Amino acid sequence: MAVKEKILLDKAAWSEAANSEPDALNIDEFLTFRHPEHSHVALLNTVNAVLENLDTNGDGVLSPDEFVNASSDDRADKDIPDKQRRRERRREFIQSIDLNHDGQVTRQELLVMFAQVYNDPENPLTARREARRLMLAADSNRDSRLTLQEVLDKLDLFHGSKMVDTARSFHDEF
Repeated sequence: MAVKEKILLDKAAWSEAANSEPDALNIDEFLTFRHPEHSHVALLNTVNAVLENLDTNGDGVLSPDEFVNASSDDRADKDIPDKQRRRERRREFIQSIDLNHDGQVTRQELLVMFAQVYNDPENPLTARREARRLMLAADSNRDSRLTLQEVLDKLDLFHGSKMVDTARSFHDEF
């Protein structure tokens, strides 16, 4: 990421966090600025953004079809055949996101799910999701097994993963 882009992102994060005074942060605002994953406001904003982007019929809940049909900007998803990506998204909706298994996901379910995943970097859901994503993207012959050559063919994908590059999971002050 270019330095100018990083500065712009930090300025935007500062503006979001600075509620009491634009040029200074109190302790809670500083924590929100440096660790947005622990901010209730940031979690609510994330949930609202997800609903705004995925809830195509505007009923305030997500259906399996709305979740499955959502487009992805994830580089790894572009390497997964659409049918397989859709099947994986439907499975994820049923097993991980629809917490009460009623066929729809409410704002409350999204909030609980995001709070669990964001606030616990060791959450098994995060590791399983990333492992499945890497597997689907790299398994070019679709035999559900990775060969060394398949991994080498997608090396940049693996190097960019938080499962491999654990330093990406930490803030730059470490």
